[in-house]
Amino acid sequence: MLRTVLAKEAGEVAGAGGKGFNWSQFKLPPVRSKHGWLLAGGINPENVCDALSTLTPHGVDVSSGICAPDGIQKEESRISSFMSAVNSIHY
Repeated sequence: MLRTVLAKEAGEVAGAGGKGFNWSQFKLPPVRSKHGWLLAGGINPENVCDALSTLTPHGVDVSSGICAPDGIQKEESRISSFMSAVNSIHY
């Protein structure tokens, strides 16, 4: 639900396009879950630190943001860059 809310506010259609946006422009809806929430959509090694620092989700779901140029295969160097970025965040 949250992903849909953010995508609609960004004026984008939902889907696995790997396109990020300005995380700070969104105000999180007052939805609470005892299990936390995951951020998904447009997350990649270049923007994951900003996304995590700004929105402080309990986790992230990444797919196309770590793909090779073919858009299908996962690229080892992008996975490594993504994990290094995630591990550098402290909150």
